[in-house]
Amino acid sequence: MNEAPSCPECGRLLPANAPGGLCPACLFGGVPDGAGEEAAAGPDLPELDELDRLFPEFECRRLIGRGGMGAVYEAYHAELDRRVAIKVLPREAARDPEFTERFRREARALASLQHPHIVTLHDFGKREGLLYFVMEFVDGTDLAQRIAARSITTDEALEYVVQICEALDYSHRKGVVHRDIKPANILLDSKGRVKIADFGLAKLVGNSDHELGLTLTNAAVGTPRYMAPEQMENAASTDHRVDIYALGVVFYELLTGEVPAGRFDPPSRRRPGLGDHFDEVVLRAMDRDPTGRFSDIEEVKTGIGSALELRRTAPGGSRQVARRFFLFRALPVALGTGGVAAGAVWWTMHQRRKDPASPRTTPTRSGLLDLRAGRLGGLDDLPPEMASRRDLVAIELGGLAGQLFGLALTSSGQIITWGDNRYGQAEAPRTIHSARQIAAACGAKGAHALALLDDDTVAGWGDNSYGQAAIAESDVQAVAAGEFHSVVLLKSGAVKVHGHSAGGVTSVPDLQPVQAIASGAAFCLALTTDGEAMPWGSNRAGECDVPQWVRENPIKAIAAGDSHALALTEDGAVYGWGENRDGQCRVPDDLGEVHAVDAGANGSAAFTADGLRTWGAVEGIIPGAAFALAIGRGAVGWLED
Repeated sequence: MNEAPSCPECGRLLPANAPGGLCPACLFGGVPDGAGEEAAAGPDLPELDELDRLFPEFECRRLIGRGGMGAVYEAYHAELDRRVAIKVLPREAARDPEFTERFRREARALASLQHPHIVTLHDFGKREGLLYFVMEFVDGTDLAQRIAARSITTDEALEYVVQICEALDYSHRKGVVHRDIKPANILLDSKGRVKIADFGLAKLVGNSDHELGLTLTNAAVGTPRYMAPEQMENAASTDHRVDIYALGVVFYELLTGEVPAGRFDPPSRRRPGLGDHFDEVVLRAMDRDPTGRFSDIEEVKTGIGSALELRRTAPGGSRQVARRFFLFRALPVALGTGGVAAGAVWWTMHQRRKDPASPRTTPTRSGLLDLRAGRLGGLDDLPPEMASRRDLVAIELGGLAGQLFGLALTSSGQIITWGDNRYGQAEAPRTIHSARQIAAACGAKGAHALALLDDDTVAGWGDNSYGQAAIAESDVQAVAAGEFHSVVLLKSGAVKVHGHSAGGVTSVPDLQPVQAIASGAAFCLALTTDGEAMPWGSNRAGECDVPQWVRENPIKAIAAGDSHALALTEDGAVYGWGENRDGQCRVPDDLGEVHAVDAGANGSAAFTADGLRTWGAVEGIIPGAAFALAIGRGAVGWLED
């Protein structure tokens, strides 16, 4: 009896319809192992000189890795000043017309995935019988190597898992399932940020006529130790929950340094001092029955947030650890201020628990968002209903002296408004019941406000003379408001500006994928995933002239006032530039450890280990219990426990 053929690389049994006997899993795996700069590409794969001829637009520098199912090369595109990775498949793969067509369909889907935590596919095609991908080059390591070094702290594990969640949530919303989540496919760039690779095994869901993935009928693709039971039994019938299972395995491994197998202990029993707060999240994600798992990635994030809250409030629990995690994962990404008004936008990772059997009718929030909810302090003449509330998670201020208006966001997603309403800016639409971020701006002749909703769309109200309050965008990640314009950051990392084009603010420059936005009166500021601050628009006071010493340091947070900007670098330094009439750019030299920065009108602030510190027109130290801030012209408000 003849034995079924197996792949010489991974040992899997080959499907009967494998093109040219090629393994579908290895064909679209990550960087193959076992190659160095001097290694030969191998049979049926090009050497460097041939690759230079095939890709004249690139300078092909070295062979990164190879295997029987492909090779990956580092290359450089001089015109774009960009390093890339070129993966070529054996010529045998391109000789099968059906396989080639599936390759093209899959590659188009992969190219649509534009997210800060997903390796970008720049190009693909076929040249002289070679199928190829041109991908983002990630200069760093991967989680497999970090885990092997046993150097990952609990906080780092949580940071990695949340970034993985963000990427998977995005891809699942796009209908793309990864199906091979494992530490070796989770790359870490030079700044430690997650980049998920190898979406080549993905299956596009929601298409009953044919499977667009480059997988063969009923072929079990993935890595056995991370594969859900149903993935091994019938790969063709799987859905996004196989990624949730694999995420659970990775989470377990990050916490314990071990891959769970057979009958295994919960993480808390494998790592002394960990506590059992994350056991339920890991074990539910890894439920052998898909219906017993989290229904989607949003629920996973909710579970992590709830576990963090339990960890913080447990006897001997670390409030500082929970707060630090909250600050770094829920930093202000739209620290905007409009015109002569001000406002800090506090963006939070909203979490929600959904019953898969019935639609959600009442917005609920738990987990990370609920880590910090409190009351409003620092402002006079508040409406009675504001003074008594204890469920506020974000605050915005806008308006001239004596014409202040404010917005507050509650933990249930409701918006409360008060103050000056001459443009309707203090009268939020009653239809808003599920917001997760707010922004406000006011000038001498107009004021408007924005809310980012749970369905990733934007609601706007107030002055709409230039279309700044009417934003028809979907898949929005964050918003910011300027004097007569609004800025949206899409989940793809792209930025769009709506409203008046004063100073060229609506002409968004070519940007790398963006992770945070801020807005001043007539200028915008973006923070790219590479840690670079990119301003554009009016440069009246030098707000668009980023100092050289700022450009030389990777940045992790930004903020914008009326005509000035702040940056917090990876090494904890704070820099300010632009208008400095009130000392808003004169950063105190005794801030100590800084977690985040904020700005508004003519004032600046830093979230330090000792509390909130402000300078400029609103100089002072705010009580350590405060956790969010809004700076108006001549006014400052904060939220405190």
